[in-house]
Amino acid sequence: MSTLISIWLDGLPPSVNHLYKYGNKRAYISAEARTWQKYAAAAMKLNYNKNAVPSGAPVKVKIRFITSDNRRWDIDNRLKSLLDCLMKAGIILDDSQVHALDMRRENVKGAVSQTFIEVREL
Repeated sequence: MSTLISIWLDGLPPSVNHLYKYGNKRAYISAEARTWQKYAAAAMKLNYNKNAVPSGAPVKVKIRFITSDNRRWDIDNRLKSLLDCLMKAGIILDDSQVHALDMRRENVKGAVSQTFIEVREL
């Protein structure tokens, strides 16, 4: 099982509630989401295991959201944006490749918000 990427990103991905804006009878990606996705995809490209070529094979994704924020939010609302970044970075070809998902939220007093993501071929 080869690791395609293992990286810590600053901040948290935008939730689905902040991912899209609506206007002129259509939905579009918000400026906030576009900025975070550009940052995350660029960081992922830099840290991508160059020896692993995206093959379309099934993958396992491990995600950790670290925050000191005790507000209520749904952990799954942040997944879509991260999977989109993995596709933009060329690490996976499509999010249908995700066959296993380990996603956790960890509240750490005084922590700076961070997102850890690891992708391994199954």
